[in-house]
Amino acid sequence: MQSIPTQSIANIPQLSVAELQEVDRRMAEELGVPVPLMMENAARNIALMTHYICRGSVEHRHIIVCAGKGNNGGDGLAAARHLANRGALVTAAVPVAVDELHASAQQHAQILQRLHVPLMSPEEINLSSADLLIDSLLGSGIAGSPREPAATLIQEMNTASSPILAVDVPSGLDADTGTRNAPTISAEWTLTFGYPTHGLLTKAAQSSVGKLYLGDISVPPWFISRAEQMSPLFAQSPIIRLTS
Repeated sequence: MQSIPTQSIANIPQLSVAELQEVDRRMAEELGVPVPLMMENAARNIALMTHYICRGSVEHRHIIVCAGKGNNGGDGLAAARHLANRGALVTAAVPVAVDELHASAQQHAQILQRLHVPLMSPEEINLSSADLLIDSLLGSGIAGSPREPAATLIQEMNTASSPILAVDVPSGLDADTGTRNAPTISAEWTLTFGYPTHGLLTKAAQSSVGKLYLGDISVPPWFISRAEQMSPLFAQSPIIRLTS
């Protein structure tokens, strides 16, 4: 598989969580890009990143997607569909009932059910049996220490022997400050989207973030004044690795 190109963090605009939320709002209200479509864009890149981690093929790889009830969980559930269609042995570990998921995440969970991709409670799954764990429990908008049932699942993921790919931000990490709340995922790789938040780039966050990657979700550069004069970030690849 072709290697992922690198970009220096110094050349990439960094956003606050509030700025990132404003980007999401403008995508929906000004461009008419609905949340499920943004999830689909994120999901394709999660699947592509998983291919990269698995050295070019996910076929017969056991992948457990640990998904929360919000939009971050929806990203992971949508990615589970792509990975299952590509031959991965996918299980979605969802710590709440499907009817408790937020609307967009619930939509993707119901699609998985129609495809007969297993949706199970974390208690039913041996996390250490996975070739890869995907953390899509809590997104960048979450502040403070994780609450149950996510907190216990984060601890169990950290103590499992399987490597972790974090989606958007390692669950439990403060995306503005880089503070590691108790508990916080310790990932080998983090795939964030559009533009990175300040917290992902702090020294304190590095043990949680691992190697940091940025995925394209079609945010126009004119949304970010600091990006307007830059060369297109994703001209070579829909994913880039950010390096210091």
